[in-house]
Amino acid sequence: MEHEKVYLFQGEHAADVSDDDDDGLLLGDSIPLREQAFQECWQKYQRCIDTILENKNQSVLDDVISFVSSSLEESATDQIPAAFVVAGAGVSSQKQFFKSLSDQLSHPKSYHLVSVSAGSSPNLKAFLKRIITDVTSSADDYANGDEVEVFSGRDVSLLNYDLRIMHDWAKRNEKECILVAFEDSEAFDSSLLSDIIDLFSSWSDRQSFAILFGIATTAESFCDKLPFSATQALDARVFELIKPQALIEEFVGAIIDRDDILPKLGPGVLGTLVSWQAQHTFSIQIIFDAFRFSCLSHFMANPLSALCRADLTPSDLSKDHFDALRNVSSFRRLVEALLEQREVLPAKALLKSNTTLFEHAREGVKESCYALSQIGLATKAIFSLQTCLNKSHHRTLSSLYIDALGSDFASSPFVRELLLTIKKLSSSAAMPVLESVSVIIAQMEDEGLQTAHESLLTFVTDASGSSKPLRSEFSITGETLRISVVSRRAGIHSQKSTLSDEESNYSKLLLAFHNAVHQYLESVFVDPKLLSFAEVIMFDYRAMHRAAFMPRTRQVIDRALASPYDYLNCECCQDTQTALSSTQPDTSILYRLCLESGQLINMADLLSAFENVKGDNEGDDKDTSASFQQALAELLYLGIVKGTRKRVDHIARGVWNGL
Repeated sequence: MEHEKVYLFQGEHAADVSDDDDDGLLLGDSIPLREQAFQECWQKYQRCIDTILENKNQSVLDDVISFVSSSLEESATDQIPAAFVVAGAGVSSQKQFFKSLSDQLSHPKSYHLVSVSAGSSPNLKAFLKRIITDVTSSADDYANGDEVEVFSGRDVSLLNYDLRIMHDWAKRNEKECILVAFEDSEAFDSSLLSDIIDLFSSWSDRQSFAILFGIATTAESFCDKLPFSATQALDARVFELIKPQALIEEFVGAIIDRDDILPKLGPGVLGTLVSWQAQHTFSIQIIFDAFRFSCLSHFMANPLSALCRADLTPSDLSKDHFDALRNVSSFRRLVEALLEQREVLPAKALLKSNTTLFEHAREGVKESCYALSQIGLATKAIFSLQTCLNKSHHRTLSSLYIDALGSDFASSPFVRELLLTIKKLSSSAAMPVLESVSVIIAQMEDEGLQTAHESLLTFVTDASGSSKPLRSEFSITGETLRISVVSRRAGIHSQKSTLSDEESNYSKLLLAFHNAVHQYLESVFVDPKLLSFAEVIMFDYRAMHRAAFMPRTRQVIDRALASPYDYLNCECCQDTQTALSSTQPDTSILYRLCLESGQLINMADLLSAFENVKGDNEGDDKDTSASFQQALAELLYLGIVKGTRKRVDHIARGVWNGL
């Protein structure tokens, strides 16, 4: 549908479609290719997301397991080990954390984790039934009735909410501790939590329990709602999961320097996602879902995104795809540049030969993708330099990357100040800076920068044993003032600052490194919009994504019904955009008539007005009545009008003009 405004209206008065419109339909033939390209692209993005989530939560998982194990070993205390897992608004992060914890606890067979939610445990009896059922994994035995037979050597029947059932099961399966995780702790009633804690405390001499509280606010506010006796019975410790903002930064750092992922994330979409998280505190899963949708919309709305497939051949594309390639701004600039250089034959070949254009497009996409990866690599280098220099105005990696994808970032005040700071570093301060960017510079394909970095690092390492750090000639003034007293008269004299031979050599190497970094940034930071076929490799349709992220459904429906020509683009409605006409769709006519009425609309008057508008067709009354009923049913379905009990023969308006 990307080649049409909305859809092709096949009505009674719709205009005939000529054979020339078949070219538009050919663009849709690449939808399967684009869908496959999206699946391949998103698999790479998803692997990055999964790796980040696993690595970031792994340290918290290890700390929780270590805390529970150490608390159980201290048999002198009767307190229940309690871990407050603070995840903020990321409820999905809590669920994933508890799932990962359950997977890890399955290896040491002495622990067992069960998760409960407020919806499944409204009271103490339901809570006990739930955890006993989940722990014993025999729901069929305990689901019906309150009395069950327990096959554990007992001669009595136990109720299915009796903790002795769990205790017998734990003894048979050699489970030392039962961990109970409350996924949404704030949703539980404080009296219920207090009863649970008291019950677990009374069982501490027979069965060991540990509690995990998933908290969306803070541990202090959660403890305030618990009674004092309940908090005293807990041996609590707070664990904070990684914030969504930090996860976004990690994700940006993992993808911006990769040249094997197409398409690339644009500054508009990235800025929207980051600002959303900062202003509305969405969970990380919602942010990644929005990112996935933006990537999907690029493939579905842009027919040229089929070029992102690695195994694409010219036969997979239609004539319209090549025509579309010749109409993008980057291709026009290329042809104009070739003509200015008097290279007429290459320009003619690109305009006439589809095979030549395909090969050039594939090569251009590859080069542009590499250029964007180098921009990301340089951005990560600037971020590392900023972190080591301890600048007062610390910027995030995502904000730096957004600015780097703009124009003239290499000459921005931030970069100029950063380079000036490097120029004034002493040898002791330059050592951690050089070591922090060693890995990144090794990935850059700039021999001059690598040579300057290696020479300066070697010199600073050799000079690290000296008593005083080496100064840079750019960090000291050229002259110093000296006060001397002669015959009781004070005099002020200027004296030129001198540098030792080592400091002079250090200043030369530092200046060479500064110049190499400056030249590299000048060559790397280019405007992405000027890259070859940037329309293919970067998804940054800000207007489309804003409409998708924050859709205005009612405004779109209002415009479609009030001005059908804006969507149908048919000749029959072109001359009647403001006035009613029988050539317009029946639903649009009835909608316009409803807008001219009051809050209550008489059905007889509405039918009469509808017949007057349709009277130009000289059709049958039965057809007009059927059209009226169908249009009215559609308006009722959309909620624009509704029935009313005030008057049987009237309908009421549900919306007003402009809403």
